[in-house]
Amino acid sequence: IAATVSMRYISMLTTIALHQIQSGLTMTNDTNSNIFMVNRRSEQFADQEGLLIGAANDDSSLIERLMNATDSPQPIVRATAWAILLKFGSWNVDALQNMSMFTYNFDAATADPPRFEPCDADNWDHDESCRQVGTSSIALDDSTTWLVVTVMSQGGLGDTARATASQVRKTVLNFRANWEESFHKEQFIIIAIFVSMSIGSLLMAIALSILVTGPLRHLTSLGALMRRLGDLDFAHKDSIFMEIRSGRSSNIKEVSELQETFSRLSHCIETFALFVPEGVVRKIVQGGEKERQPHVSMRTVTIMFTDIRDFTAISETLSQTDLLFVLTRYLTAMTGVAEHYRGEVTEILGDGLLIFWNTPEDVPDHAAKACAAALAMQEALASLNEELQSRDFPRLSIRCGLHTGFSYATSPLTCSRCWRRAIWDACTGVCRVLTPRKCPQREHRLRQKDEVRLLGGSGELGKPFGGPLQALWSRCDLLWSHI
Repeated sequence: IAATVSMRYISMLTTIALHQIQSGLTMTNDTNSNIFMVNRRSEQFADQEGLLIGAANDDSSLIERLMNATDSPQPIVRATAWAILLKFGSWNVDALQNMSMFTYNFDAATADPPRFEPCDADNWDHDESCRQVGTSSIALDDSTTWLVVTVMSQGGLGDTARATASQVRKTVLNFRANWEESFHKEQFIIIAIFVSMSIGSLLMAIALSILVTGPLRHLTSLGALMRRLGDLDFAHKDSIFMEIRSGRSSNIKEVSELQETFSRLSHCIETFALFVPEGVVRKIVQGGEKERQPHVSMRTVTIMFTDIRDFTAISETLSQTDLLFVLTRYLTAMTGVAEHYRGEVTEILGDGLLIFWNTPEDVPDHAAKACAAALAMQEALASLNEELQSRDFPRLSIRCGLHTGFSYATSPLTCSRCWRRAIWDACTGVCRVLTPRKCPQREHRLRQKDEVRLLGGSGELGKPFGGPLQALWSRCDLLWSHI
């Protein structure tokens, strides 16, 4: 072993240290106490682990030969070395790297074979064979570590020390009992707090779920309302729709903004559908690209024109309020019948109605549906006349003109005049059906403005006509003035 000091010098230092301890503890002596040093770790010379480097009161045996601590001629050194080996299993273990303390029974360590027995914890201060051991490692370099071992008798502390140790032991036992009691109480408190927090968290989760699922239900309802809106079903009787329209919104900002946007959109589309045929609005809302662009298509359409017979004379006998009431009831009833048979009421001309079938939407059997609508109008008028007579209003009689023919239909949103011009021939046919004697006069006027030949009969020329047809012809005049 390479070292800067001799083994004799180490033995001398341990002897001096032991005598200093013995001077303070009178019950200790050379037989029951000692200080020695052992080579605990040696990477270059593994066979030297456990080699005795020096021991108190031993300055001659180590000079003659090297020996392991378990072969020391001093019984206290030999028994303590065996106790360390039996307790830790080896000198080069991590448990001996730091300071450690333990007790062992000296008689058991000196038996044949040696064995390790810790002292009785309840009687160690009266056990003369009990030894207290303390160890500490000293690193000489990266590969060599020595172990300093101090051993002394537990009884060497004296009566005062034993009494103090006993009192300390009782205090420790009482402290442990109090600690266990406090621990159980704290454990109960912790469990109670944990359960309370769990219940509180569960209640908060339920509350949050209610707060979150409520707006989510609104979002689901908004999705259903949007789908109904795409079919122009404005869901006026839906409870969610009524809440949105009344101003009641979600507490979540984003959901509230969606509700407000939907309300505005619904109102805009509903208002838009009042002035544009619902079929066109439906296709635009559903994303129809064709309806948003100018286009022309050849279609077979059925057109109805209906008005009230002798309406001018009737209007002269009624006050303004009564006339408005009669017209409102009449137009409401006739419009409802036309829409029931899938007709599109495109214009209300005073007391007259201009109704189209098969434009802008395809209507199967449109001519039959138009005829059925005309018959249904007569039946509806009978019920309306009963109501009017009960209020002392005059009975109404209507005229219906129908015509089916080919026409060029264009988008009413992009070229309203072209749209009216495209159906002009069909309108002319309706005119001839409804007022055959007055159509030649219009034929004569049209020939004066442009060389257009319209098929028709003969009749009086230059005789004016009024009422709704006059308004229709005025629109036609306006149309021709732009051609």
